[in-house]
Amino acid sequence: LKEWQALYQIFNLEKDFSNLVIPRKPEGLDRLLIVAQGLTPNKGFNKLKELMPVYKFEDDLDIFIPVRKTNRDYAVWVRDQREADDFLEAEDNSITLEERLLFEIKYFLESCKNLDVQNITRCGGSCDAAGRVPRVCWSGHYGALFVSYCGPGGMFGRLCTRKVVS
Repeated sequence: LKEWQALYQIFNLEKDFSNLVIPRKPEGLDRLLIVAQGLTPNKGFNKLKELMPVYKFEDDLDIFIPVRKTNRDYAVWVRDQREADDFLEAEDNSITLEERLLFEIKYFLESCKNLDVQNITRCGGSCDAAGRVPRVCWSGHYGALFVSYCGPGGMFGRLCTRKVVS
């Protein structure tokens, strides 16, 4: 929890997660992500812009509506690996855009490496009113973290999801 409190200082947030309820750790999901109240996709993207080259198709990433609202601090468990690899039928068990961007920040600060250099994370826990689903990867073509979107049924080739448990 202290690592997460320290991480949020880069957002100029003084957080105390000592009373945060942490969900029971499920087998196979061993990375804890703590999402602070008020963290939005735009805030995560803008912080990543300070750390690395980034590219996005949508000017306002906050149009993607998360399943897990950030009107409170919360925690989720995700598989601690570089590449997304799951296909999930239930979108509410899939990572949101702000969770994926936060995971990128934490992973990059720890390892100086990027997530999803082979695959693309489909952030099924977020979508906009038109049903578009955000997707995130490291793009060798652009030499940047790449945020775009696909249609609601879009699953192909390298497009995978990351299961979360909250």
